[in-house]
Amino acid sequence: MTVEEPKVIDISAFDKRKRHVYLAIADHLGWGEDEEEHHLLCLQAKINAYLYFIESGQLKEQLPDWAGFPITIKVVAKYVPRGEGTKFHKLVAKIVEDAGVTYELEVDRSKRRAAAALPSQRRPGRAKRPGRAHVTAPAGTPRGRR
Repeated sequence: MTVEEPKVIDISAFDKRKRHVYLAIADHLGWGEDEEEHHLLCLQAKINAYLYFIESGQLKEQLPDWAGFPITIKVVAKYVPRGEGTKFHKLVAKIVEDAGVTYELEVDRSKRRAAAALPSQRRPGRAKRPGRAHVTAPAGTPRGRR
């Protein structure tokens, strides 16, 4: 299970102490020039699938004991994002938070020299839930591949 498999929830966990649901994405892809476009498209598809899983009620249906608790989508990355990757994570954090879900990026400790800064996180609690959230491809991504 990895970021390249959009129809699979990589890791789901419930923190009993914090009373919080975590849906994690295992991101092993690099950020080199020849990898960036594929990486961004994979992340976009995976995050949209996670949002759909939450907003469509599938989380509540498949894991009813976790229903009603705050949710975090957490990307566990092997490499520090660069260039468009940094911009992408900042944009996604805002979109996901607007949907009432917290977004976190965790980079492998050995690769964390220049960790990507995300906007400050607000607690989702009982936040307003506007229409469905959707992550779109970043500027510069060829239209035919969105």
